[in-house]
Amino acid sequence: MKIRPYRPFGSAALAVALLLALFVPAVAENATPPASFGFRVAALDDVREIVLPPVDVLRLIAEDEERMASEPGGPYRFAAPHFMSLTPDREGTWESLPDGSRIWRLRVHSAGALSLNFGFVPFELPDGAMLHIYDPERRNVYGSYGPHDAVEGEFWTPILPGDRAVIELFVPRDAAFEPNLALAQASHDYRGFATMAANKLMQGWCNNDVICREGDPWRDDIRSVGVYTLQGSWTCSGQMVNSNTEDPPPYFLTAYHCGVTTSNDQTVRVYWNYESPGCGQLCCGSLSQNQYGSELRARYSTSDFCLIQLSQDPDTSFHVYYAGYDATGAAVSSSVCIHHPNCDEKAISFNTDPLTVTSYLGTSVPGNGTHWRVDDWEDGTTEPGSSGSGLWDPNRRLVGQLHGGYASCTSITSDWYGRLSVSWTGGGTSATRLRDWLDPDNTGTLVLDGRDPGAIDTKVADGRPAGGDRSSLFPITPNPTRGSAQILFSLKKTGVVEMEVYNASGRLVSTMPARSFSAGSGAVTWDGAGEAGDLPAGVYFVRMRVDGEVAGTEKVVLLR
Repeated sequence: MKIRPYRPFGSAALAVALLLALFVPAVAENATPPASFGFRVAALDDVREIVLPPVDVLRLIAEDEERMASEPGGPYRFAAPHFMSLTPDREGTWESLPDGSRIWRLRVHSAGALSLNFGFVPFELPDGAMLHIYDPERRNVYGSYGPHDAVEGEFWTPILPGDRAVIELFVPRDAAFEPNLALAQASHDYRGFATMAANKLMQGWCNNDVICREGDPWRDDIRSVGVYTLQGSWTCSGQMVNSNTEDPPPYFLTAYHCGVTTSNDQTVRVYWNYESPGCGQLCCGSLSQNQYGSELRARYSTSDFCLIQLSQDPDTSFHVYYAGYDATGAAVSSSVCIHHPNCDEKAISFNTDPLTVTSYLGTSVPGNGTHWRVDDWEDGTTEPGSSGSGLWDPNRRLVGQLHGGYASCTSITSDWYGRLSVSWTGGGTSATRLRDWLDPDNTGTLVLDGRDPGAIDTKVADGRPAGGDRSSLFPITPNPTRGSAQILFSLKKTGVVEMEVYNASGRLVSTMPARSFSAGSGAVTWDGAGEAGDLPAGVYFVRMRVDGEVAGTEKVVLLR
């Protein structure tokens, strides 16, 4: 581990308010930038740096291949952990600001990493303190994180692309106590979590981006699926699931073998709406919509299910859907899987044949009755990273979650899903079955449709729902965007949808082609272009018309 010497500097305050107005990072979790961006501080080259030991990528990949061969569909490792215990009083560089507040910075370099993420144990900050992580070029800036972001006294960051990072802590002048903070783990991404990392192993060519038309009937269910990291090194898929309660808790269904336990559930970070912006791209999605922390509720190895409760409801701007389920165990004539293959952009796969009931990795019917077998996928596939993703029946209800199998783009073979009907009663206790959580009043309800927490009519002044009681337009995502954004909406019945884009002065600059959509959720992609080519950076307004009637307007910020 190498530490570069720190050299003192002269400081003078800058116009912080001006910098706050001008600074717009490529990826940021809120509008509060690091304090060092608003003051004249030491150059980054003068901030102490730790250099982590090299990672033997070939050995790690060989271990992964051996593990996946012995346990098809096992949890997907994407990063190697470096364990440590670095505290601000022993490492990094402290500086005092003119108003008496202080900042601490530490640079981290792990050569060759495709991305980095960090775990802080403990994580105890006074009110007003803020933590940020960012790359030296400030292309990606995460934070601010404060005392209320801790889960069980820990905090685990999102992934940061690249092999260099800056960790920055701001402490206000009148802090009630000194931060109790230690960097316990830095995870070196050797495979590439998401295509925002260069030179990564891509998902298979045969996968279907969920934005493609094949996904239109499944728009609601697509919004329920997320990809998550565990302890900064492992990843799986999963989905929000509805419950038979007036106000459903944020339950997230995934697989037992993905490894969530009571000792690591607080490290879960879920990424929502990580999807390709255009059909067939299999890339280029955004990881900006994410949340941290969970609590294990129930799991059962026999049917390979795991149910966690997220530490908070997903942000309403994420438009996360709560999937329905069918726990009857009735025959299923065809099925759909929505998943994150290779922990890449969300995909949808189709099986047009009936499911059969078998043992895990077995073909005999019914075997021990614990699993659904997909004989093969007629369109799409699954891959490592898809584990824990849901299997839907034709009525758009979950019937299981992916345990494992042999399917890939080059292997037209089977996959096995733990049956939700078996998980319903599980091992007979609240810690080993779904029933206590999804039907807490024990009503005996085995079939439940999905729920959209955001599907509430927006009223206008005269009391009529917007769009003539026909539609709802949701906030645009991602926002800000660098030229590719999804415009999500919901129709109460079939209609022709047209999108118009206006600049800040009210001039119409782009009209997207009109297109007919069925009732339910829909999406249109805006590429940031106008009638004469790419539009300049600025504020724009997207107006939706349904059958010619104005149905809503949403603001979007375009960056270049």
